[in-house]
Amino acid sequence: GIVAFCTSIAWAMYDRLAAPNLTMIYLAGVLLAATRLGRGPSVVTAVAGVAAFDFFFVHPYLNFAVSDVEYLITFSVMLGTGLLI
Repeated sequence: GIVAFCTSIAWAMYDRLAAPNLTMIYLAGVLLAATRLGRGPSVVTAVAGVAAFDFFFVHPYLNFAVSDVEYLITFSVMLGTGLLI
């Protein structure tokens, strides 16, 4: 539910923010999961957030393929930060 909520917010902000900046919305969701639900759900939220960001906001859209290798760094930092939270 948290990832779906974050995706809807990111979708609404997609016209105004660059795609890598949308990762902060997902990290806020991980923070919410970590403070309210604990370690396990926050890890699931971090992994699902990276997957949702890739699927909806990285070209080619609606696919898990990545056309720009720089996004692999974004995914790694996003996942690492999410797991650290």
